[in-house]
Amino acid sequence: MGTETRELIRRLQAGINKTLDALAALADGELDVVCSHACARGPGELHSVRHLLANDIDHETMHAGQILGLRHDLGVAQTATARLLGEWLAKRAALAGALVGLDDEALDRRTKDGEWTIREVAEHTLYWERDSIEAALRERETGEPWRPDPALVYGGPVPAAKGIR
Repeated sequence: MGTETRELIRRLQAGINKTLDALAALADGELDVVCSHACARGPGELHSVRHLLANDIDHETMHAGQILGLRHDLGVAQTATARLLGEWLAKRAALAGALVGLDDEALDRRTKDGEWTIREVAEHTLYWERDSIEAALRERETGEPWRPDPALVYGGPVPAAKGIR
């Protein structure tokens, strides 16, 4: 994957962050506010922020399909590595999407004793992604296999330094 392609992916990710920051505070009722943008088309004469977002979802879906079609026509199918990275990126977006709309207080509430919180699930994902990828790359370079860190206690969402728990 080329550097310009990676930069384009980063720009798309930054665009997600910018839109999320701009719209996250909207209440459900605010989605029905009139929007005059040409893409805010609803049925009949309805034009609202809700319709704009629905259009943007369809727009992204349509253009993702268009890019896949263009790749096919160009004969540039994804390699196995690229396919896995693309699928991982989509799953990470789904994980982030599951967090959208949560109040900060909800991140640390437990539904049952012993259950992980939402924050712990997210932190677990982030921790093990870094740990596993760094270990895989280190092993690839040096042949050194992954071993549990003796300074850490495993078993929770994220390993903790011994003596901290």
